[in-house]
Formats: sequence, structure tokens, C-alpha cells
Amino acid sequence: MPGLIKVFVANIKGSRGIQGVQGLPGTNATPSDEAVAGYISTEGESATKTALSTLSPQTRQAWLYGSYLKKISTGEATRIVVRGDSMVYGQDTVSADIVPPPADVLPNGSTHTSTRTPGPYPAVLQNRLRDVYGANVSVINQGFSGDYVKKSYDRWLANENADLTLYHFGINDSDKDYVPLPYRGSVQLYIEWMERMLLRDLAWGSAVVFLTATKGRGWSSPTVLETFRSALYALAAKYGINVIDTEPFTANYGTGIYSDSIHMNTTGYGTVATRLAACLIGEGPHKPFLVTGGTVLATRPTIDNCLHVNISMVDNPNAGTPPEGGLPVALRPPVGSDGFAYYSFYTDAPDLWVVPMVYLSTDGSGTVSWEAALDFGIGQGDNTSDYAVGLPAESTSRADATAARSLTSAGTDLNFLYSGHNESASFPGKRTATLMAIRVVTPGWHTLRVKVNRPASASATDVQIMGVQFVSSQTLFIQKQLETAGEFHRPVPASFNESADILTTSFHWPTILASAGVPPWTGAHYAAPPLRVTVRSYGQAVCEYMLIFNQSPITPGSDQAAVVVGASGGTGSGNIELVSLLRATPVGATAVNANTLSRELASVQYVAATQSLRFNWKTTTVSAAAKDMKKNFAVTISFL
Repeated sequence: MPGLIKVFVANIKGSRGIQGVQGLPGTNATPSDEAVAGYISTEGESATKTALSTLSPQTRQAWLYGSYLKKISTGEATRIVVRGDSMVYGQDTVSADIVPPPADVLPNGSTHTSTRTPGPYPAVLQNRLRDVYGANVSVINQGFSGDYVKKSYDRWLANENADLTLYHFGINDSDKDYVPLPYRGSVQLYIEWMERMLLRDLAWGSAVVFLTATKGRGWSSPTVLETFRSALYALAAKYGINVIDTEPFTANYGTGIYSDSIHMNTTGYGTVATRLAACLIGEGPHKPFLVTGGTVLATRPTIDNCLHVNISMVDNPNAGTPPEGGLPVALRPPVGSDGFAYYSFYTDAPDLWVVPMVYLSTDGSGTVSWEAALDFGIGQGDNTSDYAVGLPAESTSRADATAARSLTSAGTDLNFLYSGHNESASFPGKRTATLMAIRVVTPGWHTLRVKVNRPASASATDVQIMGVQFVSSQTLFIQKQLETAGEFHRPVPASFNESADILTTSFHWPTILASAGVPPWTGAHYAAPPLRVTVRSYGQAVCEYMLIFNQSPITPGSDQAAVVVGASGGTGSGNIELVSLLRATPVGATAVNANTLSRELASVQYVAATQSLRFNWKTTTVSAAAKDMKKNFAVTISFL
């Protein structure tokens, strides 16, 4: 390669200082000319020598990356460059909305010739980041159709004074026939020129982040491309550079986001930009904020990776969030405008559901409202598997990315995003109506934006963001069953096959409560919902019982003796206060208590070791005729 001296830099000691990592200078040393030449081409040598005169490239990357994070988070003017191939440029030659190429003359004298989408992803990325951080964020598009790393290095010769530069290469380098030899398919030259490029950007004062090649519809050698991705991770590890995997950005999307086998249309590029924005919001790609089913986030900026825009943190004793130097906290917007909370998160789980937690009050006049949007409201992909999700038909189609609600009714509504629930000051309240949630279809990075509005006409009302919770599809499936049928249905296992006596049946009490979304009511016996137990002896009888409790067993505690049907209970962790027969309906003419094939409940007790309610069945009728304890039956549990 002309102008490049190939040297094994690990064996070079600079003549003007102490040798550092990989032959580069150590503390207070400058690199030898040979060491510099082993890293960059001639035209970048002077700038790189200056940049590396006091810091190793690893240290400089850390310093510049930290400086970028500080600038963008504090609202300073921040410049981001996205450099790459046609994916960055936004090439599209077939869609109806394509626009002519820009007429700009680039630093090396070249000009764009390919048509492209009106919304290249760097432009959309700028819009997303400005939504969060304000108008001081600029994103510069340094994409060019057909570029591979060496060609891009030679094309972009001017220092853009960027704070962060994103590299997005690999598709062309891996196997495209328009890339000349020896660069086509050479992992060695791909990594070599990536290294030279990053050293030049470090010398220019920009931190660097790598993006893996975007998933296409059908390139010829996806396995070859994967080797380039793997090599990129190894190079990143050497310099402490973050790598953002773009493959999940477009997972579960069909052909509708592509314009051809590789390039995307406006929807596709917008999807990539929006998912990329999630990586750059909040803590950043170096610190993925991992969530899974059961994760609950409050409104704390760093602990919960929550960014506040035009909204204030306020004390709210009913917020249900942990105290931070005082009362529990929530977020309240100014009167007459929107307030926003942005959550950037990473999940390994497909088909996860996110539920915002919002307080809405209508003590005054006017209307207050909230709106939640996943990934800024872009269209979502398809379920990973509808069969795995197991939800009703309306929940198995393509996910809706937004959910919203306004409140105008009188009184106070403490809303956990379950419609139809009103109560005064008991958080989070009984949650038995329709869940208002958004499905997070694919793993990877995502952003949830929660917007609340308190118009001037509603100055006496209140609306606050309290956080978000994440729910697994399995948990939501149970929740949906309860919402649809209002039941916890438990047939006797078929393995019994009417061949063994069934004297008792146990139910895990905390699971029943959790499945119904009923929070613990310890110390508040008036909040304990009565339990309805329906026993079906098919073809024989249906019996319905009511159980009344005091405190719920949130800890195992101690056993409670059996409480017989028709009697009041004693003391114990389960605090079963009453077991009562509501009705006993025979199918035929034979009375239930005289039917040897009908199942009847004798008593209920609490077993602390397993936190279970144990149902003991009658073994005799009133006339002392033996019951057939082998007959199968079913138990349905719901709340009165």
C-alpha cells in the first residue's frame, strides 16, 4: 500500500520516551515515527503524533467519551458523526418517496450519485436525541454508497470537530463484488483500516463507538459477515470502545421495512435510528440498563436511568416509590404544558410487557392525561411466537407502540394504568380491570417515553409519573385469564384418573394473589377481598363457598388450624376469618349432601411451610353415606 510503512509495532521502542502499550508512547513520551507509521497512513501521521504525545489511545478514548457524555447530558452543544456505507447514507432507489442525492462536494472532491430516502437514519437520530436533550445536539451524516473502510478513510479528510463518531461498516467489506481486491473479504485490512480511522478520530478529538453491520434481507454470505462483526468486537476490546449490535434493531420485521435485499425504506431507516437512539440516551452503550419480567423502575435519574424533560421531581407520600432523602418521589409537569420521562433500557427477553405507573387526579376542573410510547411510537415487529405468548387474539397481532388515557370524572383516581379503577389513597390499589401495557417485542435496546399533561384549565388537578414496571408474557397470560374469566382455574390432574383417593387439595396462596394482581393488605384488613371457591363435580353438582381473610401471608408465618365450613376462624398467619357455603346446586334430583359422587368442602386451613391454602374434602354425607373420593372434579377461584 503506497505511503504506508508496515512495522510490527509491538517490537518498537520509541527513541524519545518510554515504550507504552503496543509500541505507542508511555507516560510523558512521544511515539517514534516508526510506531506511528505502523498505525496510520502518511497523511494522518502528524495529527496522530500530536494527539498521542501525552496519552495512550485507550486513555484518550476514555477521556473523550466521558467528555461527550458530560456535554450531551448537560445540554452543551454536542456533535455526533455517523460514518459508514449506503446504510448510513440512506440509499433507496425504488421507493415512491425517494429524493435526489445531495449536491454537496465532499472533502476529497467526490459527490453523491445515488437517490436516497428523505429520512436517512442520522437525520432521524438527530430528531430523537433532540427530543430528549434539546436542539444543541447535531448529527452529521458521513455515509456514502459503496464505501468500505479504506475508501471511507480516504473520503472524509476534514475534522468535523465531533464529540462522538459512530462507525457503521461491514456489509461491503465482507463480500461485495464492487469492492476491489485486496480489500474485498479481507478481515485483516478491514480491521487495519478501522484502527487507523479510530486513531485519526481520536487525534481529531472525537470519541469512537462501533456499530455492527445491519441485518439485511438476503446478502450472499451472512456467515462471512459475522466474522467481520466478531473481529470488530476484538478491536473494540483493545481500545475500550463500545460496540452496539444493530441486528436486534430490525428483528421480527418482514420485508416491509426494506427497499431491496440490503437497503431499507423510510420506515426501516427510521426504525434503525430510533433503536440506536435508545443506546445513546441515559447511561449510554457502555452501561446497558438491563430489565426483565418483574423489574420495577421509579423516577430517579441514575438509579432508574430516567431522564426528566420539562418536569419536576416532587414528594408524593402515595407514590409507592422508595424514599430519596425524604418522602417518596414522583414527577409532575408544569401547569399548562407537557412533561416527559424517558427510560432507556436493555432486555434479553422477547415479548416483554411494560406498564407505566401514573397518578391521575381530578379534584379540580379540567382534564389531565398521560401517554406512553415505546421507541417514540414507531411500528413494532411481530411476536417472537404467538403460541409462546398465549394471549387473546387482540394481543397477538403486531404490537401497538402507544397507550394513552385522560381523566375527566369527579373524585380522585389513583391509576395504575388499569382502567375502571377508582379509589382514594391506597397505592397501588386493587388491579382487576383491563391492563394498559405495551409489548416490547424484541430483545435489545428500547426507549419508553411517558408524557403527562396538566393544562391551565386543570390547575387544581394533578398528574404525576411514578415509574414503570415490566411484566413477562407468562405473568401477563395469567393476568389476562383472570381479567377475561375472573377465575383461577385448577382441575384435578388427569394423572389421578379416578384411581386414587383425593382427600385434600392445596393452592399456593401468594400465587393466587399475584395472578389476580392483588397487592398485600397487611395491617389493612378492610382491603382483603373475599375469595370465591367454586367446586364442580361434573354431571353431579356445583358448590360455591366464600372465604374471608384478615392479613395476607406475605411471609410464611405459622400454621392455622382448619376452619370448618359455616364457622369463624381463629388466629394465625393466614387469618382465615370465615368459610361459608353460598350455594349447593345439584344437577339432578339427588341433593348434594346425599350424592356420593358430588364433592363438598369440609374445611380450609393454612400451611405455613408451603404458604398454601389446604382444602379438606368431606368424606361422608349428613346421612353418613361414604363419598366417592376418587371422582375427578375442578376448582375455580375468583374474588368477590
